[in-house]
Amino acid sequence: MMAGADALLDVQVRRKAFGDRAVLQDLSLSLAPGEIVSLVGASGCGKSTLLRIVAGLDTDYEGRVVLAGQPQTDITREIGFIFQEPRLFPWLNVAQNVAFDLGQSIRQGGRQHPRVGELLAEVGLAGLEERLPKQLSGGQAQRVAIARGLFTQPRLLLLDEPFSAVDAFTRIKLQDLLVDLARRHGLTVLLVTHDVDEAVVLSDRVLVLEAKAGAAPREIDIGLPRPREREDERLIPLRLRTLEALRKAHAF
Repeated sequence: MMAGADALLDVQVRRKAFGDRAVLQDLSLSLAPGEIVSLVGASGCGKSTLLRIVAGLDTDYEGRVVLAGQPQTDITREIGFIFQEPRLFPWLNVAQNVAFDLGQSIRQGGRQHPRVGELLAEVGLAGLEERLPKQLSGGQAQRVAIARGLFTQPRLLLLDEPFSAVDAFTRIKLQDLLVDLARRHGLTVLLVTHDVDEAVVLSDRVLVLEAKAGAAPREIDIGLPRPREREDERLIPLRLRTLEALRKAHAF
């Protein structure tokens, strides 16, 4: 696991608890620049909590988050966050939702910010700038959310089960889009998913969080270049290793 000066992201969580129950304890996580890492594990093992800590949305913990050598104690434009649901503002159109940056709708004298059109073209939504969220399909809404996550030109992109609410075909298209955007924008990506196939196809490393707080995550190094064909036979043993790590981590 990458650490120290070579890491873009370095996270140390000594303890994160809800009441008397520790959810995360003595957990270390580092990501190299340009790396895609997936977090998998059963519900309640702290995956989404860890993402919120990294994003600066949860500061009630013992530990530290360091991004590009700088300690992070609050929300920052350097980190983009894409949630399970698109979470679009229903009263704003597509362009306004994309340009909604840390609580401010970014406009230039009432004109659309030029970056909005560029991002919408990248995610396949050119020409839909004036549509409202209610006029979008689920896949289109999530593409808007992806464009919004990229609007501030973050170095790190966090995704919390971003494709779980769409159909299988749309999920594959969005997964391919994520890998392509990560390459084009030079993004480092931390992805929470319950989908083992998604984790193995997209990631450079898969980290399986243990049910018991304090146990080190089990790591599976994928070791194959991206993008990957889902039918690649080399992925079969990696899927099996991930499933076995899940079984051992959660004793099911």
